[in-house]
Amino acid sequence: AEMICQNSIANEEQAGADFGAECQCTTNPNDQTVTLTCTDTLCSYCTSNGGICDQFSYGVVFDADGNNVAYFEKDEYLLGRHETVIYTEYGDEDGCAIQVDGTPCTSCSFV
Repeated sequence: AEMICQNSIANEEQAGADFGAECQCTTNPNDQTVTLTCTDTLCSYCTSNGGICDQFSYGVVFDADGNNVAYFEKDEYLLGRHETVIYTEYGDEDGCAIQVDGTPCTSCSFV
């Protein structure tokens, strides 16, 4: 999984070059997964009046065999709000999950 993650970095950074995508791999020894996380470093995303801004990151979780088991998007608010929201889609029947400041929401559904 580590090799697949490392090989994915160049592709993701090239695809997100306009946004300054910077990627890294993190090994999670508790569940034997590897997480690829990419952050848009050149821009923050703001409402039209500039009152609320966030920084966007995204990534993939690979299991020990290198299979993609989850995709996530993270919005970390920098101005106007102070929470971090993580949306995760799982590749199997588990569906999705949302966390706000590390606290899981009671339900999640695809829209």
